[in-house]
Amino acid sequence: MERKRAKKVNEVTGVVIRGALSLIFYAVVAAFVLTAVRWGYQFGYDIFNGKPMTNGPQVTLQYTVEEEESIRTIAGNLEEAGLIKDRWIMIIQKVFYDYNIIPGTYELNSGMTSKEILEWMTKLSNAIVEEEPSEGGEEAASASEDGGE
Repeated sequence: MERKRAKKVNEVTGVVIRGALSLIFYAVVAAFVLTAVRWGYQFGYDIFNGKPMTNGPQVTLQYTVEEEESIRTIAGNLEEAGLIKDRWIMIIQKVFYDYNIIPGTYELNSGMTSKEILEWMTKLSNAIVEEEPSEGGEEAASASEDGGE
């Protein structure tokens, strides 16, 4: 009689333990899936409706895009500089919207979204033109002005 009772208790205990482990497993899987869905939604949302890095005081800096510089390099540098939140969002935006970044020096600030920065760098008119001194210096400039009269 004792053996039957012990066997019955062992069976019930086994069922309870297996049930508890199953519940724990499914809870962990559900938490993982919900976290992944939430992250995926936020990532997709940021691609189309990204927010600027800051809403308050903004950091402004000049960034130079070199010839043949990849979007991965540009996005990584801007992320390190604190102008964008996630380099991968900018990379996907560049590919998705088919932006053609023009080499030059641009003044960018942390109040711009990564999409706005990409749009800004596709217009040569937004590049900062740095005047290079002529070979003859000021004398050459004034001589050309006098020669025109």
